[in-house]
Amino acid sequence: MKKAIVFGLALSFALLGRGTAQEKFDHSGFDALLAKHVAKGRVEYAAWKAKDQNQLLIYLNKVGHADPKRLKPASERLAFFLNTYNALVIAQIIENYPLKNTRDVKGFNDRLKHLVGGEPYTLDELEKKIRTDFPDPRIFFVLNAGAAGYPPLAPRAFRGDSLGAQLDSAQAAFLRDPKNVLLDKKAKVLYVSRLFEWHQKEFEATTGSVRTFLKLNLPEEFQKEMESEPYELKYLTFDWSLNGK
Repeated sequence: MKKAIVFGLALSFALLGRGTAQEKFDHSGFDALLAKHVAKGRVEYAAWKAKDQNQLLIYLNKVGHADPKRLKPASERLAFFLNTYNALVIAQIIENYPLKNTRDVKGFNDRLKHLVGGEPYTLDELEKKIRTDFPDPRIFFVLNAGAAGYPPLAPRAFRGDSLGAQLDSAQAAFLRDPKNVLLDKKAKVLYVSRLFEWHQKEFEATTGSVRTFLKLNLPEEFQKEMESEPYELKYLTFDWSLNGK
């Protein structure tokens, strides 16, 4: 039987009830947990599980009974879904911790169901919804599925009123990190994260190609080098190890 909510959220949380009509969602609980347990993109899963697992479940129960359609403007809805995705990943890891790799958990992304806004989603389904409803390539630099190869988890929750700046900052940081983008001038090869290969269609839809996106958004010194010399594009080996401390 598939789980309807992450770990089947305890029935005692049901007393919190369905959220009332609102334009913003309160992410302060998740924000405090991130500030406490995340540093430099690494998560203290052991401490989070020992001390604050219930606090995360309370936040996710509110997520499950919220009405995201009532959130305004669109940035509030996107912030809601980004926070929800990252929180669900953390919750699933904590439930199965200790572990070395999320792929060790059967159905981690494509089978386990979670209640979000009154609807059941797997992580894959939720990611697809975000990608479809919010066609912005910057989202790929903030979604973290628990592996070190994904963008580092931010130590604060996303907020609708500052989301644009948060997304811009995350994108710039990801593209500056040599673990994600590496220019081999001697071999004339630009090595980039495999995320660009996996989400090639989204980058093509917004800028025409992965290469064009990179030319437009990489640090200036990279852009100049790529303009002066033809570079082959290759993808880096993805690091599937857990993003824990």
